Amino acid sequence: MLRGKYFILVLIILFIVRLLLLSQLVIPLNRLLMPKASGLFFIFSVDTPGYVNPWKNVLRVGIYSEDGVHPTANRMPYTGLPFFLVYLLVRDDVIAYNVVATLQILLGTIAILFMANLSYKVCLDIGQSKKIALISGIIYIILATLSLTNLFLDGNILSDGPGTSFLALFIFHYYEYLSTTQKRHLSLIWSSIFLALTCLWRPYYVLLYPVVILFEIYKSKSIFTKSLLTKILVLIIPISLIDLPWIVRNFITFRRFIPTQSDLSAGTCDRVCVARRNFAKIAGGILHNYPGPNSMACYFENIDYSRCLFRFPSYMLGEKLNIKEIEKVKYLYIRYKQNPNIPSLEDSIVNAFSNLVSYYRQDHPYLYWLYPRLICLKRFFIHGYTPYTPIYQEAVKKVGKIPYLTFKIIQGSIYWIGLVIGFIGLIFLVRKKRETYMLLLIPVYLTLLFPIYIITHEARYFYAAHPILLVGASIQIAFMLKNTPLWRLPVFRSLAQIS
Repeated sequence: MLRGKYFILVLIILFIVRLLLLSQLVIPLNRLLMPKASGLFFIFSVDTPGYVNPWKNVLRVGIYSEDGVHPTANRMPYTGLPFFLVYLLVRDDVIAYNVVATLQILLGTIAILFMANLSYKVCLDIGQSKKIALISGIIYIILATLSLTNLFLDGNILSDGPGTSFLALFIFHYYEYLSTTQKRHLSLIWSSIFLALTCLWRPYYVLLYPVVILFEIYKSKSIFTKSLLTKILVLIIPISLIDLPWIVRNFITFRRFIPTQSDLSAGTCDRVCVARRNFAKIAGGILHNYPGPNSMACYFENIDYSRCLFRFPSYMLGEKLNIKEIEKVKYLYIRYKQNPNIPSLEDSIVNAFSNLVSYYRQDHPYLYWLYPRLICLKRFFIHGYTPYTPIYQEAVKKVGKIPYLTFKIIQGSIYWIGLVIGFIGLIFLVRKKRETYMLLLIPVYLTLLFPIYIITHEARYFYAAHPILLVGASIQIAFMLKNTPLWRLPVFRSLAQIS
């Protein structure tokens, strides 16, 4: 669809458009509520220091450490590495953040064009005309550019934006490898490199490796062929080589095998925090319990309960788990927060939260397994249309009612088009061409991993699936346009001539 100079031309145009959208729309909205949390092109998240401070301390004291004293393996070093390299040149935080965010936006724009090319190629491979293929690619570019979801993440100094872009580039090259006979080895090499980068930025994608290997075994019908072993080696060599220094460093420093990070929470959650989160999960609470008025954290963090809007749902309460027991744990937790260095108090509060979970499990054994996951499934998908949507909607309300409605309608439409039409489109694609299975696997995998297994509904974990769902949506919309009077409009006739 787009190659050579046309690819470069469209890339430049889209890159400028996305920079303008970020600097003139997303960041001003962010500043209305968090004035000091952004710059010209970057957004500074609460998790950003965990990625960049260890690299700053490498320069300052020669140790990869968040506090400058104790070595750390809480976060993988690759997300903060671009900041470190830029900072070496400019020695200024703000300039380095802006440069890194700009590079992330450029990477995200490249990913958009590759996914648009993927839409075009898949259409042709399932027997559609070049006209439909071209329209699907154009639709994809429009939807992906207007969506603020991944633009927000591209502007954040976090692993989410680059991880999503690397994932998209992996999917493109992996499909190229599966569906073509020309330069297949080169496509496999590129897909293995981008899968490695995806996992190094977002480690939970490492489970894609056994899936890809099993699919290769399924295709080859045997596990003892030289060709299969060669492909597996090509697949695992990039991640092994890139991650090896980190593994060696961690083994020397901690005498432990740490290929990714020290624990699930990346060192942000101690024993008490984990115990409290486990209790929050049984109510379908989010893994990260920020103390907003509607959160369970508000209840436990404040002696004055009147300032909180959170109420324990009736289904949670029973014979053993009741408000009286919860109140005891609340005041014990507040005592612990006031005296966090008393080991016996820490043990007591961990046991107390564990007992609450046990009481709930005894009172409602079936709900314990089912209900939290159903709540998280609902909130994982029906959460709004951009990152932290309630915050952004409040910001847009300050601008005016018309901008608020426009914002909500456009972003909401793009989100639901991707979620509903995209899912349907990907299911049809897999039925027509099995080589597209990875497109459907990603959203299914993220759904099984976070709301079902981990029991969390933080929406940003699903945003990586959004660019992929838009591939299914754009192809499906192109199919639907074919059967409408719009197909006879002059613009579509001219596209047929171009194609």
